[in-house]
Amino acid sequence: YVDTLKSVYGCDSILQLTLETLVTDTIKMDSVICSATSPLKWFDKSLDSTGVYEHNVVSSMGCDSLYYILDLTILESLILDFELPVEICEDDDLFEIGYEAKSGDVSGYNIECADLNIAEEVLFDEDSVVGLVIDLPEGVTPNRYELDITFYNSDCGDLDTTLVIDV
Repeated sequence: YVDTLKSVYGCDSILQLTLETLVTDTIKMDSVICSATSPLKWFDKSLDSTGVYEHNVVSSMGCDSLYYILDLTILESLILDFELPVEICEDDDLFEIGYEAKSGDVSGYNIECADLNIAEEVLFDEDSVVGLVIDLPEGVTPNRYELDITFYNSDCGDLDTTLVIDV
């Protein structure tokens, strides 16, 4: 910018201003977390839902210096409710443990019980399975048994649990 000015003595003066604008730096980030670990602390915010979030960091001169954009995806952690207690008869061939997925998807399970000689892994083709069907070995005696079960969730990690059955 240039401007011509007159001094108090009538002389011309030329005032020249060179203005430089600084471009705000934009920093883009993507983040994927599981719902069990939310909320995500990001600057002064607690984020607990999928979305695109923005934040400006202002310089000491009051200008926007850094502009952050976060594309956050929150995947569902696995939360199950079981139909308990599980009671079965010693002459049953098999038994079922029902469950409801409150959050997340079960993609299969691994079940182990050394006392019943059970070691089985099952992978599901679809997410609509709502129970475990387990063959009961012959010669099982009445007792209380613990089943160690790992439910698979490919999005947010597996869920390990121990269930007790009474024969």
